[in-house]
Amino acid sequence: MGAIGFPALQSIASRAVPDDAQGALQGVMTSLASIAMVIAPLLMTQTFAVFTDGTLPFYLPGAPFLLAALIMALCLMV
Repeated sequence: MGAIGFPALQSIASRAVPDDAQGALQGVMTSLASIAMVIAPLLMTQTFAVFTDGTLPFYLPGAPFLLAALIMALCLMV
């Protein structure tokens, strides 16, 4: 998704800012993407571990996907 979505998002966002702010926009967007690439694996592996270790009354190996869908839905509301 990132290979398709991120360039499209950059294209849309770059039209919304003046020419002299393009560098700042691209820097902020790349910084946020980098932070997400660090946080997401940590969050999703812990989510997977919690929902598959047997301590909960149910087994849900798809929990990271549900969490990702929830995060995407929240982002779309903003």
